[in-house]
Amino acid sequence: MFTGIVSNVGRITRLVRKQHEMQMEITTKDGYFTDLTIGQSVMTNGVCLTITAKTATSMQADVMMPTFDTTNFKYLKINDEVHLEKALLANGRLDGHVVMGHVDGVGKITKKQLVNQTLWLEIYAPDQIKQIVTKGSIAIDGMSLTVVKANGPRFTVALIPHTQAVTLLANKPIGAVVNLETDILAKYLLRGVMK
Repeated sequence: MFTGIVSNVGRITRLVRKQHEMQMEITTKDGYFTDLTIGQSVMTNGVCLTITAKTATSMQADVMMPTFDTTNFKYLKINDEVHLEKALLANGRLDGHVVMGHVDGVGKITKKQLVNQTLWLEIYAPDQIKQIVTKGSIAIDGMSLTVVKANGPRFTVALIPHTQAVTLLANKPIGAVVNLETDILAKYLLRGVMK
């Protein structure tokens, strides 16, 4: 389990693709992986990955077919940057919202607008929109954000200057594909209503 509060940015340093699966290596400038062990989880752009090998500054992970097919991982290239977050400790703070690291699908950035210091982003997400509500939570590339407005097949989020500075989302261009994980409570509620 994660909180959606990005704690570091890593860089893809190795990708080995095998049809719809791949192995990847992610490297950081600091000793981000020092306190982790093989078998532990790190959320990478919203995807929960299991560490299969590591050093203090790098980790390796395997990506299976369902993850490859559902996420923006199929578009990753060497030197791409990714958001990182270590799994939540039971005695830790829950500063964002409950994020499982199980991406539901992808959305596409359709609009960006800077108003004063706030960056507004519109995301097209027709497959997930039934689980997205105004004032609800959404994880975009692993970042916990509040949905400002859900409207038709699109929703809007807003990034404060701090979020713009410490994450990658503000630098993504219009048309960029982002990983989406809707709120777990919305999923259970929708499933209960559909029965």
